[in-house]
Amino acid sequence: MEASISLKNVSKQYGLRKALKQVSFGVEKNTIFCLVGPSGAGKTTLLNVLTTLVRPDDGTIYIHGLNLKTRAAKIRAFTGYVPESNTLNPVSTIFENLRIHGILNGLPGDKASTRAMRQLDRFEMIDHAHDLPPELSYGMQRRALVARALVSQPEILYLDEPTANVDYPTRRLIWKVLNEWRDRATIFVTSRDIQEVEQHADRIMILADGDIIMDGAPESLRTDSARPVEYMLRFKSENVQYRKVLESAEAVKALEQNGRTFTLQLQDGYGLETVLRNFNDEQIEQFTVTKPSLNEIIMDLIHKKLALD
Repeated sequence: MEASISLKNVSKQYGLRKALKQVSFGVEKNTIFCLVGPSGAGKTTLLNVLTTLVRPDDGTIYIHGLNLKTRAAKIRAFTGYVPESNTLNPVSTIFENLRIHGILNGLPGDKASTRAMRQLDRFEMIDHAHDLPPELSYGMQRRALVARALVSQPEILYLDEPTANVDYPTRRLIWKVLNEWRDRATIFVTSRDIQEVEQHADRIMILADGDIIMDGAPESLRTDSARPVEYMLRFKSENVQYRKVLESAEAVKALEQNGRTFTLQLQDGYGLETVLRNFNDEQIEQFTVTKPSLNEIIMDLIHKKLALD
């Protein structure tokens, strides 16, 4: 798949602190790419570099085949950016914020007005078109920021924590629009909400202390995790023979018991059905499979990375 964004050995240092350390990766066109990591990981620095707000110390970046160092102005013309902070003009109406953004991006006034109203409708904000930003809730302001970025119909859209601290209807609506917009643009999102990212991202990159520590599709991150899958098996009654059967089973690698409930880890290549066939249906009350959450996997990786540094 063709890459929209390509970085090679990108570094950025502030004083003695290395915010980015020889970072290299690519982002495919028309995908939702999510960057996650703890505070101080380098996420904001990376986003500032990609949006031309900060110049890297080393490395090369190409956006749609254009060198960011030499073609920054042209790249900005087809790029949208939603910052984490509120950058709406507080003395202009929401409609004017969107319309002026369109004009500043080269649209004639009538087209900027049409697109502004279209985005306000998309974000269910028509009734707030003539409100001033301070009159709106935080969630409505976040909607307006994303709507403003879409007025220019960017081919690449960067969003810094777009749904942090917003209400559920706004969160749902923003992601609905982003999933619709992926046919038109490459979408690059930073987020601290792992559960949310897992639902929407085509690809997740984990950044810690300026380094990439894992990169891939959500399910592949689970597969590559060292954290084991656990199986819970609960019997209808207590029987000392149940433990003996489980301990002797070739498939069982680890076993814990709490009354008539057993928690198992299995050897590679074995499934729970291998264990269940040692018992009949009348003996078993319940069994479940517990996979590690993506949040647990990512936190494990981050802690491991920070411990090694």
